[in-house]
Amino acid sequence: MKGKGVLMGDIALNSAKIGTGFVTTLISFLWGEWSVFLTALFVFVTFDWLTGLAAAWRNEELSAREGFWGVTKKMFIFGVITLAYHADNVYAELADGPLEIGEFHLSAVGAAILWYLANEAISITENLGRIGMRLPTFAIKAIKAFESKDESKKDKDGVA
Repeated sequence: MKGKGVLMGDIALNSAKIGTGFVTTLISFLWGEWSVFLTALFVFVTFDWLTGLAAAWRNEELSAREGFWGVTKKMFIFGVITLAYHADNVYAELADGPLEIGEFHLSAVGAAILWYLANEAISITENLGRIGMRLPTFAIKAIKAFESKDESKKDKDGVA
């Protein structure tokens, strides 16, 4: 006969297994097979969020509103990747295979992830500059060019 402690341990272990199964099934549905690109995107998005938080703290610009919209934007990045994954699936189903040009397999997911990786890299560089890290001259010029274009896109509350 099992004691109460052993039974509770079994319940906790089984709950963890069910939870893990649910999460992996959800990830598989949303993004397909987990890839090195998704790992890189997750790392870049997380590091961008952390450097943005550090920059806001250092410059005394912390704002719950800005933080909320920043996290929301990060979540929508993965929403766009989900849409791209399913668009690739629709194309593959209709065309009996992926889009190919010669030996190259093209995908909306790959294009979207590469776009967001570049965007996050620029943002990380900007955040590092805001916390006082030295940046190469070309990076400073690129940031200034993006900032001048970004100013015209902000709404009345200053949120891009």
